[in-house]
Amino acid sequence: MRGYAAIGLDRCKSRENLGGVLRAAGCYDASMVMVSGGRMGRYATDTMRAYKHLPCIEVDDLLASVPYGATPVVVELTDGSRDIVNYVHPESAFYIFGPDKEIAEVYTGD
Repeated sequence: MRGYAAIGLDRCKSRENLGGVLRAAGCYDASMVMVSGGRMGRYATDTMRAYKHLPCIEVDDLLASVPYGATPVVVELTDGSRDIVNYVHPESAFYIFGPDKEIAEVYTGD
């Protein structure tokens, strides 16, 4: 398989959430995790210690840091969302999770 999947967390609300995302990134073989909001670190919820095995980058502006060649995919539960089960994923994707609808509005213009 070619391409990659990277994860972006915009202003993650809790350190426990970040640890869980790092653990999931390790389980699903993500290429990297990028975080904005000053929450990078080691957490008990990262039971795989993924921070030792994949790049974890802290940035000031997640939206200005989309990896070159990646297609941003905003993950959000809203009325207009597409079903992730039937979604055709891009070859190189940057999956972005953020608070409420704020980050989705940047990409959709809503």
